[in-house]
Amino acid sequence: MGFRRIENLDHTPSLTELDLSQNMLGQRNDIAVVALSEAFACDPPLLRSVNLARNYISVEGALALARALPSNSRIKVLNLAHNEIDGQAAVTLCEAILENQVLQDRAPVSLRHLAGPLRSPLPRVVWY
Repeated sequence: MGFRRIENLDHTPSLTELDLSQNMLGQRNDIAVVALSEAFACDPPLLRSVNLARNYISVEGALALARALPSNSRIKVLNLAHNEIDGQAAVTLCEAILENQVLQDRAPVSLRHLAGPLRSPLPRVVWY
């Protein structure tokens, strides 16, 4: 496999914004997104903004993010717009966002244009 676990995001003191949009990270069963999610769970100290828009992220990636988000207290902005997240994976991701106090308080999550008609199972999550 081309991706291994991403480690040591906490050793990048100047990394405050991570823009990986339009990189097709959802390819090959979302393995890159799963690895990135594991790094997010470690709560990198300065990382505040993550843009994963337009990456074809689907079920596996959404579920990995859902597992990582509740324990991350640093990320304040999360862009997941224009991905392939739908159905129960979208609901699970929304629930994880609501468990994350930082994201919940600031409500800067973009889930616009998710796959499928799911738009309001959890109306407190912002759709912009």
